Amino acid sequence: MMGYDEIIGPLRQKVFEVLVNEGIDQMPGDEDSLVDSGIIDSLAVVAIAVYLETEYGIDFSVVLFDVNHFESIATMARFVESVAGKA
Repeated sequence: MMGYDEIIGPLRQKVFEVLVNEGIDQMPGDEDSLVDSGIIDSLAVVAIAVYLETEYGIDFSVVLFDVNHFESIATMARFVESVAGKA
């Protein structure tokens, strides 16, 4: 089972890649709001969700998809830590 510290680095990198593709070149902090602030849109959330499915085996047909899990990089990492390998 992967811990938070193992998850946050690669996840941070993926979020940065998604932001660059969206034309945003400034990396938010781990606790910064991404969804409510409008930094990422629904397409970016989907791109990150696909990454989580591929990289961590999270099956969103089993785990309830909730946009609140994507609110910040830290929130995503805690979500992955809590469900990876279980769904």
